[in-house]
Amino acid sequence: MRHPSRNLRQRVAVGAVGVLSLATVLSGCDLVNKPPTPDQAAKALAGGLAGGDLNQVRFDGATSANVAAFLATAVGDLKDVKRTVTVSQVSEPKSNDRTATASLGYTGDSIFNSLGDIASFVVGFWVAKKVGLWWSVAIFVAVELLMLWWIRDNLALNVLMLLWPIDAIRKWQAGA
Repeated sequence: MRHPSRNLRQRVAVGAVGVLSLATVLSGCDLVNKPPTPDQAAKALAGGLAGGDLNQVRFDGATSANVAAFLATAVGDLKDVKRTVTVSQVSEPKSNDRTATASLGYTGDSIFNSLGDIASFVVGFWVAKKVGLWWSVAIFVAVELLMLWWIRDNLALNVLMLLWPIDAIRKWQAGA
């Protein structure tokens, strides 16, 4: 026959192990659904944007499918161009509101684009000096109209849309 105090100790020990096990399991649930750190989220977003697959990225207020559809629309005909997106910086606020700001760096044609801008700038000044003010204005207007017809974008539209966005123009520029 067992001693009554020994039986009580076993029950307390089993109960304590059960409570600790339950507490461990319940606290482990938070580990399963724990949100990613800002660095992890930024790296996942950069990888998803570069590869075009956002299924591994968690979005707040939208699904991966919604964001992928928006990305496909935004990228349009450039979807086959290789994109490189890197995380430049992630900064977290001092409060505990679970937000962070990530700066995503873009590399690609930006160096060539800058060199082309500089070359165009130099050629433009040289041409303006040679042809005079009125021919320079005429060439500028002709180039603006050509860009408007050819690619639906030019300096005048950029300034207009920056100062006074018009939905009809935005739709027309998108090809709608």
